[in-house]
Amino acid sequence: MGTLYLKKLNRCKIYAGPVSGSVFVNEVLNSEVNIAAQQLRIHNSEDTTFRTYVVSDTIIEHSTRLRFGPYSHLYDLLNSDLEASGFKEKPNNWAVIKDFNWLRQEASPNFEIVASST
Repeated sequence: MGTLYLKKLNRCKIYAGPVSGSVFVNEVLNSEVNIAAQQLRIHNSEDTTFRTYVVSDTIIEHSTRLRFGPYSHLYDLLNSDLEASGFKEKPNNWAVIKDFNWLRQEASPNFEIVASST
C-alpha cells in the first residue's frame, strides 16, 4: 500500500502492515493505531495510542493526549512485508515525535512515550 488515510475515527482499533509511503491521520479520537509507515502525520487527534514502526520522524499538529510505543502488530508475514516495503534495513524511529505546535526546548505536553501496551 502506498498511502493510508485515517479520518474521523472514534473508539477504533486499527492494525496495518507496512505502508510504503505516508499515513495521514486526522480527527482520530480515543483509539489505538498499530501502523508501519515511511512517514506518519497526525492532525487534530486526541486520546489515542500509536504503536508504530516509522522510518522518518512522526509529526503531530493540533493534537493532545497522544501516546507512542513500538509497533506491536505481529503476524506471520511481518518480516517479509517489512522487507518488501524496504523497511527491514531502515531504523525504526517510533520514539522520535515532532510537535509542530510546541517549539520550546522542554518536552511537549501533547504526547508521551510508552513502552508497554496501554
